[in-house]
Amino acid sequence: MPLAEFAVIWAAVTAASIGLFLALGLALEALNRRHPERRIQSREPSSERVRDMLASIRQLLVTCTCIALGIALQRAGWGVGPLAATWWSVPLMAAVGIVLLDAWFYFVHRLLHTRPLYRFHRPHHLNVTPTVWSNDSGHAVDTAMTHSFYVLLPLLLPVPVLSVVLVRLFDQVTAIIGHSGYEHFAGATMRWPWLGICTVYHDQHHSAFRYNYANFFSLWDRVFGTIHPRYDEEVASWEARYQTTAEARANPAE
Repeated sequence: MPLAEFAVIWAAVTAASIGLFLALGLALEALNRRHPERRIQSREPSSERVRDMLASIRQLLVTCTCIALGIALQRAGWGVGPLAATWWSVPLMAAVGIVLLDAWFYFVHRLLHTRPLYRFHRPHHLNVTPTVWSNDSGHAVDTAMTHSFYVLLPLLLPVPVLSVVLVRLFDQVTAIIGHSGYEHFAGATMRWPWLGICTVYHDQHHSAFRYNYANFFSLWDRVFGTIHPRYDEEVASWEARYQTTAEARANPAE
């Protein structure tokens, strides 16, 4: 694996990741300011905005190293080799990657909550009230354990590079939204019998610690009994609030 090729891949992935982090963070901040009524927790964030930004960017460097290493090793001939990038292989392998990442994240996350490893995860939980900028803040060991998935994915499965990019794009966007502290996406598909999740899901993990370990879907938390007991109820509550607000706007004179 030529070091120069790895460096180019790493630089491209890092620039894209940090750019997305800043752009989406600023967009969500603007959206949150327009809708203060959608704030989930009443307590104020315990950390400073700039501190969270810098802490997250430091950990993004670790994540991007994992992504670049997996891609570079695949390109150097390691692993099973990728499928040709076609209209069906790219979305199919991206979907497989997302499902597998959700499982990986759940079990690694549970492991990080055990006594021997929690010291590496604790810095992330110092933000009891998460913000868009605290998504990646934490310890390098925590990040490496979680995102080593991106090293293994292109080596163990025939995943085209574009599929890896789509998995990471989905991962980063949903994670930033999940840490935003404001609920904009609650809906029927985000609660039982569907397996989708909204911002409330991960927000409850930060406020209660012992629930909602998954990343994209509620499947594993439901199977292992770690879903927050009031998650579905709270999503339904947010749906009712949306409906009340919509009706008030439609009938301002009443």
